[in-house]
Amino acid sequence: MSPAERLSEVLVTGGGMSGLCAALSAGEAGADVTLLEKGEVVGGSARLSGGVIFTFPSFEVQRRNVPEGDEALQRLLAGEFAESLAWLESHGIPLGPAQQLLAEGWGRVMGAGAPGRREAFLEAVRTRAEALGVRVLTRRALTSLEPSDSGSLTVGVASPEGSEIWRTRALVLATGGYQGNRELLTRFLGPASDNLLIRSCPTCTGDGFLAGLEAGAVA
Repeated sequence: MSPAERLSEVLVTGGGMSGLCAALSAGEAGADVTLLEKGEVVGGSARLSGGVIFTFPSFEVQRRNVPEGDEALQRLLAGEFAESLAWLESHGIPLGPAQQLLAEGWGRVMGAGAPGRREAFLEAVRTRAEALGVRVLTRRALTSLEPSDSGSLTVGVASPEGSEIWRTRALVLATGGYQGNRELLTRFLGPASDNLLIRSCPTCTGDGFLAGLEAGAVA
């Protein structure tokens, strides 16, 4: 018996900092939003971080330090970073004052939790998103992605109860990197990647990356 389809206007896969903010933004805009997180709790690798949200103070400094980066994305980051932090704060998310951070960087520190234990900050983002109507479901892992001619997307998900099929008009892939997938690390970074330590949650195994590739995306 095939699983019944579930519908969500916006489907966010991955409940780390990026996924939480995407869901919060879509909920703020009045969309019907569901966030699916693979782990037991939201937050992803941000839960393990020092809690410093920072970037370079200008596009020029960023370009000097990362000359091979995508120029358009660098300009976007430099131009909207401060406004984005103010947006988070406008939702009642606690942030420390703006300050110089990590040599040439600047930014703000997550205003709840301790370094390496930022659960309280991330749960605050989740609580605000849920207050705007976002459904947050944990222990849901992305397994497949199939575009259709109608413009909708069919998304396969593994859950504790078995397989789920979701249909959505807009999908946000925010499942993190593939640091926890040794095969992908070897394929894209070479055999020396066996010497790398995992600097993320072990659940970052490239689920969204692989689903995107299978659907025709380019790495």
